Amino acid sequence: MRKITTLLFSVLFWSVGVLADAPETAAKQADNFLWQCSFSENTARGAVGQVSCQVAAGCYLYAENTVVTAVAADGRKIVLDSPQPAQSPDGTAIYPAGKWLWQLKISDRLQAVKVDFQGCIVNRNGDICLMPQEMLLWSADSGSTGRQIAAADNLQLPPALAAALNKFTLQKKLSGLPEMPELEKFLQNPAEVPEIKSAAATADKGFYWVFLLVILGGLALNLTPCILPMIPINLAIIGAGSGSSRYVGFRRGAAYALGITLAYGTLGAVAALTGSGFGELNSSSIFNWIVAGIFLLLGLGMFGVYELDLSRFSNLLKRKGGNKPNFWPEVTALGMGVMAALLAGACVAPVVITVVVLAAKLYSEGSYWGLSLPFILGASMALPWPLLGAGLSVLPKPGAWMKYVKLVMGIVIIAMALYYGYLGWTLRSGAFDQNKALQELAVELEAAAPGQLVLVDCWASWCKNCHALEKVLTSEKIQHILQRNRIKVIRFQAEKLSDPGVRAWMEKYSLPGLPALLLLQKGSQR
Repeated sequence: MRKITTLLFSVLFWSVGVLADAPETAAKQADNFLWQCSFSENTARGAVGQVSCQVAAGCYLYAENTVVTAVAADGRKIVLDSPQPAQSPDGTAIYPAGKWLWQLKISDRLQAVKVDFQGCIVNRNGDICLMPQEMLLWSADSGSTGRQIAAADNLQLPPALAAALNKFTLQKKLSGLPEMPELEKFLQNPAEVPEIKSAAATADKGFYWVFLLVILGGLALNLTPCILPMIPINLAIIGAGSGSSRYVGFRRGAAYALGITLAYGTLGAVAALTGSGFGELNSSSIFNWIVAGIFLLLGLGMFGVYELDLSRFSNLLKRKGGNKPNFWPEVTALGMGVMAALLAGACVAPVVITVVVLAAKLYSEGSYWGLSLPFILGASMALPWPLLGAGLSVLPKPGAWMKYVKLVMGIVIIAMALYYGYLGWTLRSGAFDQNKALQELAVELEAAAPGQLVLVDCWASWCKNCHALEKVLTSEKIQHILQRNRIKVIRFQAEKLSDPGVRAWMEKYSLPGLPALLLLQKGSQR
């Protein structure tokens, strides 16, 4: 059901994405999220009412960033229970287009109601993350207000950054993830000052290498000490190989292979159902360290430090009266394939678990193709079985070389552990200093030569489209344009959109959210 809901949201967002193509002013952003507060009772005995938000088509709220707070007359703050959110395609809890209700009931007179929220605009293939807002919905003094608490007039840039920007002229700006032709036009015509906002999916070409690695890994698993010596025995059990016709052997070998593939494909489906829970944890250093620890333990298992052998549980599935079930041979072969896949030996289990964890991690990051990795692993492991069953392939002789195959896989898993450990280190608490990022931006702007064009790339680590835009900006074609036009690129990490300095920056250039590009030229401020 969750997958169906996700698909429906995906279709909905795609169909209404064109509504977000126009530039968003602060007033238009307010129209996207209409908040209202009403009461059926508000006396000294208590207050009863509800808060509602009408989310416009093509928009959604982040559930974890949307908090409605009631303030009682005695100063107590009560956070209202949130409605059950939906799941976005990448597993994030959201409130999509429609009307959402927060029930209000406190045992005292109500003094005020406020809301903190952050929304996004769906922009065809990419979303624009809007600035967080804090609004006073109702107060005993003034009634319904809908007034933004942190007014833009009170926001000020850090003095050093403000001084640096006084020497620059804004040429043009771009919000969202542009298609390549639009980005080329944006950079090739500095004199034009259009307001561009669009989005396009940037293909993640890394999946080709991941697929290739998983396919090679699946094939190589057949050459490990846990699998290779057992292949002739398994062929004999399912009635394939020697003593049977090639057609019968091929058919039963194919059934055995199908069992392996279905087993790992099912693991991929499980990753789809549970992977959404990873989404909210991706920016956590602890979560990434846990993933690194899992991979480290699995890698040590491949090196023989300990033995992770799920096949020891196979005896639990055996019949008391014997092991020979009364099914058709092909069904028996398919069932044995499933059992062999799930009850993986010491050489296979660490690799299988690694691929499943990686699939869930990729899915949570928006790379939905990651869910196919367990299926690909199973298919590549199963690929030789129909040929072996038909006697069309010759097995290599077992030997000491099989241990090296296992060690190579262990090295790959350890490398993944190191990567996620490093990622956790970069995300550790206190690792990012927003004030320092603002200071560095001011220094880099001051360092620009008179008359030089500067492209400021505003991004954040949690913004997926920001990373996609970075790949486009570092492409050979765009780099050539930047060099030809002598455009200096400055990357400004606006990690904390609620930071006063970042808010002042975004308000100064009327940027609705991230990602965003500013093309500035050193000269007089207009």
